[in-house]
Order: sequence, then structure tokens, then C-alpha cells
Amino acid sequence: MPIAIRLTRPHGFVDADGRRHHWHAGYTVSDSDEVELLVSRGAAHTVISD
Repeated sequence: MPIAIRLTRPHGFVDADGRRHHWHAGYTVSDSDEVELLVSRGAAHTVISD
């Protein structure tokens, strides 16, 4: 799993509890749980750090 990613397109979803989650294109993510969530959900991204 990458250490950090940058989203190349906006990504969002509504979770099972009805909460909306959204990230803008260009957003840099380095929190390991958030990186794993976004990668597993197919968010378009580039790897900043392995």
C-alpha cells in the first residue's frame, strides 16, 4: 500500500449510515487508513510515496 497518494479526480461515496464522504481532485492523502480506503474503493490517484 502506498504511504501517500494524490487524487487525480474527485472521489466520493455515501456510506451505509447515509454519511457523505468526498475528496477533491488534487487532494493529498497520507493517513494510512484513508489511503487504504480510497485505494480499495478505486479512487483515481498517483502515488507520491511508496
